[in-house]
Amino acid sequence: MKTWKHNPVVALVSALVVSLLATAASAQQQIQFNIAVTGGSAAVHVTVYENPDARVTGATVLAVHGFTETAKDWQPLTQALFAHPATKNRVKRMIALDLPGHGLSPIPTLTAPANFGSLSIYDNVAVVIQAVDYLRAHGLGARVLMGHSMGGLAIQAVQEKLLHDGSSLAQHGVYRAILLAPVPVANITAWAPAATTIPASYYRFDNGTYIVLDTPGELFSGAYSTTASTPTAPVITPAAFAFDFAALGMIGAEPSVTTLQLVGAIPTLPRPSAREGAFAPLKNGTLLTIIGFSEDVLTPAALQPALYQHLLGRQGLMYQEVVAPDAVHSMFITNPQGMLDQLFGFSDMF
Repeated sequence: MKTWKHNPVVALVSALVVSLLATAASAQQQIQFNIAVTGGSAAVHVTVYENPDARVTGATVLAVHGFTETAKDWQPLTQALFAHPATKNRVKRMIALDLPGHGLSPIPTLTAPANFGSLSIYDNVAVVIQAVDYLRAHGLGARVLMGHSMGGLAIQAVQEKLLHDGSSLAQHGVYRAILLAPVPVANITAWAPAATTIPASYYRFDNGTYIVLDTPGELFSGAYSTTASTPTAPVITPAAFAFDFAALGMIGAEPSVTTLQLVGAIPTLPRPSAREGAFAPLKNGTLLTIIGFSEDVLTPAALQPALYQHLLGRQGLMYQEVVAPDAVHSMFITNPQGMLDQLFGFSDMF
């Protein structure tokens, strides 16, 4: 089976991409604020990208990254949205959130026995709700909430939390949600990721235990692998090697509890659930789009229609699948323009 390995051509491409991303979609504003988490508070950071070509009525998008990712992972898609003919006039602002301990958000010091490693997906849910409200109160309210992978799971759980409390995303100004290859809520029992033993070399300790993975290395190559992969011979899309993820700040620190909760390794702390019809638009006010990828080995596209129907409460028209040899779990990083080219009506999502 063919595998992709480092070579001089890929190294040259990598250097060019690093250079381009250093200037592309340059941030216009950096904002940091404090939010409440289990055991105290944490400083979180957002990077605000402004599109000078957008209409005044263009959408502000708040983007929530996935497992071990950072706000920087949204930079390629931001640049593509600002340049693509279908969206360049419709997306006014992209705000990329760094969850606690990821990217520019520092690892918080919390009150014992809590520590950074004990933060869970439910803390991510709380962070997203507080970030939505903080930005709205400061004139940067998001009309669209976008999430990738575990970030998509957080958005599903945000809606459930708000509905449980008698509110909704729409009541917080969010009228559209776009989930890219989302991890399904616990109700979708067909998604059961294989438990992976994490080598000790990936663990760190600083105000709590957490992990830092190499990307797209041996352990986490699934984000960039195709369905032709096997456990011993991953076939990784070549575009992944054009990114120096560590140098670009695209790798984040993930709390141990979040990691174990994600894969169902803590029986007393399952992944969040969401009610059927949580995103029924006429009832709850937020239009949902889910995007699956044909080569996704982490959250397979075959599972996404069932998740979409559950969250919508019925069949709908806003589930879309990108079908391409490089349509991997993290295609929004490696080929965002190719992703956008396949999505019919994508401009209407904003």
